Amino acid sequence: GLPRLAGLHYKIGRAQESKGKYKEAAQSFQQGLELLQGAPGLEAGRLHVWQGFLAFRQGYPDLALPLYDQGIRLIEQTDSPQALAQALNLRGLIHRRNGQHEAALATYARSETGSEAAAYLPGLVRVFNNRGIIYQDQGRWDVALAAYQRGAELAARTGEAWWQAGALVNQGEIYRR
Repeated sequence: GLPRLAGLHYKIGRAQESKGKYKEAAQSFQQGLELLQGAPGLEAGRLHVWQGFLAFRQGYPDLALPLYDQGIRLIEQTDSPQALAQALNLRGLIHRRNGQHEAALATYARSETGSEAAAYLPGLVRVFNNRGIIYQDQGRWDVALAAYQRGAELAARTGEAWWQAGALVNQGEIYRR
């Protein structure tokens, strides 16, 4: 049906975004939303969240916020803690970029809850890494190290070498100080 087709546009858009083809990704996300014709649901939520992510990546956080929030509201109406955790993690990036550390930490706490509910280890890896960055920005070195260490442990369990390496590099930056 239409949600399945919209989901394919979501996947195509994600692939285009990962290659830096933002215009094409935006078109894919928009086409998916047009197929859904305003219907709520998981795919609509994901498409809105990723439209927000594109806006964020292109340097337009003010445009990204309402898209993220709309997508999160739609995802909250579904039974998909993993999708909600992913959306919240992305939403936290804007808080962090805007220096709203407490709001980012609260958003990451919600993302952690969803990741745990879905047994989604990659989501937990991202949560701990992003928390570590915030704590590091705040000069809270011990808490940052603990977050990075937990992220590295989880990344090792998932086989996500990139995230494990990132957590180790971030730890090294703290020790270098």
